[in-house]
Amino acid sequence: MDGVSAEIEPGSTVALIGSSGSGKSTLLHVIGAIETATSGTVTVNDIEITKLRPRALPSYRRGIGFVFQRYHLLPALTALDNVLAPLLPYRVAFDRVTRARELLAEVGLAGRENALPAQLSGGQQQRVAVARALIGEPDLLLADEPTGNLDSANGTQILDLLLRLRDERAMTILMATHDQQIADRCDRIIRLADGKIIR
Repeated sequence: MDGVSAEIEPGSTVALIGSSGSGKSTLLHVIGAIETATSGTVTVNDIEITKLRPRALPSYRRGIGFVFQRYHLLPALTALDNVLAPLLPYRVAFDRVTRARELLAEVGLAGRENALPAQLSGGQQQRVAVARALIGEPDLLLADEPTGNLDSANGTQILDLLLRLRDERAMTILMATHDQQIADRCDRIIRLADGKIIR
């Protein structure tokens, strides 16, 4: 990243658009505290994450949902267990299994809780990934090319799902994409090239 500066309004959906290598994924990773910025500041919900100590980062990450292009589902776990996986190290004040089942139903996978990833289509696997991202009830969802591995019909369904969930849950969504049609459905577009914001 090179001099990137932007403010994202809560509850909005923002597309990061640019070619491969433009810096989209890096920006998401810095905001999600997966990678560390070497300079500058990143503030999310009044938390300056660039000043957080390493031991405070897991707590910060719990408030963020991640959806990746390649799903990153664990192949030996069922759909239900994949959704539950982010909560396993933590104590929570709700029934995690009930919530995971509700989320799978919400993304259209009721009845497929016991299916392994290999038994699901690409679109269904991405729906599991979306449910997994929502299990911690995040305020911010970071989506890195969430439709990149899907055909146009499934890609449209996933985007429809994300936008519906944004409205229902008042989430902010920051989504990297190279697809102009996907970007056009977002509230705002930020274009990147060579690590810089371009107009």
